[in-house]
Amino acid sequence: MRRTFGRLAITFLLVCGLQAPAGAYSWSQPNGSGTNAGFFDAATLPATAPLKVVSGIGTFAPGAGPVIAADGTVYLANEQGKVMAFRPDGTAWWSRDVPGSIVASPVLDAEGNVYVIANHPFTDHRVSPPEQRMDAVLHKFTAGGGWLRQIDMPSKYGASGTTAAPKLWKSGDAELLIVIIPYDLPLHMGSEPHLLAFSTDGALLADATVSDLTGKVTGGSGLPDWAVYSCLLPPFVHCIALVNGGFESKPGQPTGPVHDPVKQPTPTAAIYPNPGGPPHIVVADGSQNLVDYTFGGQAFNEIFRIHDEDNFIALGTPTVTFDGHTIYGAYDGIRFAGPNTSAVPTAKDVYSVASPTILRNGKIAIVTTRGDVAVLNGSHVDARIALDDFTIAAAAASHNHLFVSTWHHLITYDAETLQEAGRYDWADGGLSQPVIGTQGNVYAIEGNKLYVFPSAAQLATTNAPPAQATSEPPSTGTDQPTQTASTGSKAYKPPLTASGNRLLACSDTEGDNCGKSDAKAIALAFCQKQGFSAVEKIDTDTRKGAAESLDGQPCGKKKCKVFDKIVCGN
Repeated sequence: MRRTFGRLAITFLLVCGLQAPAGAYSWSQPNGSGTNAGFFDAATLPATAPLKVVSGIGTFAPGAGPVIAADGTVYLANEQGKVMAFRPDGTAWWSRDVPGSIVASPVLDAEGNVYVIANHPFTDHRVSPPEQRMDAVLHKFTAGGGWLRQIDMPSKYGASGTTAAPKLWKSGDAELLIVIIPYDLPLHMGSEPHLLAFSTDGALLADATVSDLTGKVTGGSGLPDWAVYSCLLPPFVHCIALVNGGFESKPGQPTGPVHDPVKQPTPTAAIYPNPGGPPHIVVADGSQNLVDYTFGGQAFNEIFRIHDEDNFIALGTPTVTFDGHTIYGAYDGIRFAGPNTSAVPTAKDVYSVASPTILRNGKIAIVTTRGDVAVLNGSHVDARIALDDFTIAAAAASHNHLFVSTWHHLITYDAETLQEAGRYDWADGGLSQPVIGTQGNVYAIEGNKLYVFPSAAQLATTNAPPAQATSEPPSTGTDQPTQTASTGSKAYKPPLTASGNRLLACSDTEGDNCGKSDAKAIALAFCQKQGFSAVEKIDTDTRKGAAESLDGQPCGKKKCKVFDKIVCGN
């Protein structure tokens, strides 16, 4: 049975916008949105000549890449434990260090706070001989780089390292962190993936056992977990040699120019907003299980489970379409599952470990292990684009383009015709999904470099980051990261948003909820984005003209209460 997903683009965008955590719709989560759509509705230029190449920023784990705040700020985290913030044009803003290695993308909450998971190695002396193991710690920073807290990930048998990126969803005033942690089983018997829900202040709200992966490894290598557990340790080179990936044994699937497949990260959850009900959280365990949960505030409720004892059916991060079908890679092709219960047949002869990408027209772009891009209309293959190059990275879709990172190229295709619109040559790509900024900039990782490709109209650069000096955060233990903070004070007359508009002094863009406390809270958030910790003075007035909130939401009134001046300090 063929099924067409080509509904109105606006319907898709509304659904995606419901679960974007940073207020205004932005690429604030790995894979672009809670549903992992890999789509952002901005007009882009072909990525042919970078505006800036930022080098020397460390190394990045497979699958790890940037996320973008609503104001255009770019956040990255590397294997050396460094969290970095850049202005939209690639100018460095701040960086912080945490103990351990960060092997997944950050995520941003509605206030612009930054969350990263670091894997911290330790020696377990409870066994003989002592063993090197891994614990996962989630760190929280303000948008301006101030360290807020760390959240120790729980474990069942003494270790809880992970390569999965955290996700966020918001319903009303509640905002939750969703984390997948493979609990290490005793005696090197494998792992037990768990789905965890945390409040943004670090409280553990729920813990569900996804599956038992005794003797099984993400990607279907057939090796026990103990053989590849060191993959959580940088620099990942040994993983490339160890993991042969069972999915590569399918006839006609080449390994590509790098002779050994890289270790796939733990699949990230997909969150479907489910208008009118609790969100669905879909989890792939990288092995034989795809599980769908809802969350009622205190516990995960399992809705359905797909299990195939004989095949690897959940090889990578799933994507949920706007109508509620989960798309995921399996050994026999691309499969479709719920929460939408209407049946869609498997797309045969399409093999992938990359997350599917939803195009503006509702079609699905799949970067395959055969070295091409399959474009699906439902389960029907409408087109194939030959890459002739190695990649495990998902594609990224804008309003008018599709971007694909391979080992040797960043290639731009027209989203409608699928004709090549441009390419940029490099030598070490194909491991991280390109990312689209709020104004149409394209960001991509190649080796130890961040590439910034220009938008048609560059973001305004009115508020440069203030001078920074080194200081220590409050002491809470030896695993505390170091931080830097702005010194002195700075007056913004007037304070402007990243798009160059006046900053709205109200949290309600349509109403009159503009009390003094409201304005003070907004001013504080603005100062924190600039690297300051306090507000020294504010002046406001009601004026005509373009105004928007800090997260990019425009004021809908003829006259809007805006800031004339904000003085930030410490």
